[in-house]
Amino acid sequence: MAVVADAGREGRSVSDPGNRGLGINTAGDITGAYFDASGLTHGFVRSSKGVITDFSIPGASAGALIGGTGSIGINTAGKVTGAYLDSSSIAHGFILTPTTTTLTSSLNPSNAGQSVMFTAKVTSSAGDPTNGETVTFMDGTTVLGTGTLSAGEATLTTSTLPVGTDSITAVYVTTPACWAARRRH
Repeated sequence: MAVVADAGREGRSVSDPGNRGLGINTAGDITGAYFDASGLTHGFVRSSKGVITDFSIPGASAGALIGGTGSIGINTAGKVTGAYLDSSSIAHGFILTPTTTTLTSSLNPSNAGQSVMFTAKVTSSAGDPTNGETVTFMDGTTVLGTGTLSAGEATLTTSTLPVGTDSITAVYVTTPACWAARRRH
């Protein structure tokens, strides 16, 4: 995704496809919104190192005029502010605290049929995420399964990894207290 940090200064309407950078902090991190193919907005943060993390607030949906999640600003600590519409087209504000997800495996590499345990450790400057929240483990776009967070960690054990190189990802999406974290294994 290309990030355009124009904040709509070229007279574009909010319904135009594309990306909008709406906030930048002193570290060079940019936050904004983009539209998917259906016209729903999603927020994003582009770090000063070029890493893009997209997010959607659970409960955000298409509203009467525009729907989804839009981020507006980012402070020096990386906290993002924004707004979203719920299914009744009621606007809500949010503050997101960035998370870091570290993914490890019990075997790397592994042989076909071997049992491998993946562990995702989720941390945040706001503290550990709430026990009971879910981390989804994926191989590319294929969901391998989920794990439940306890003391900031979730695990998944599988013996069904396909032969070859796998791109395992742990995806953590939570309440508006933290944003989605995607890290590659």
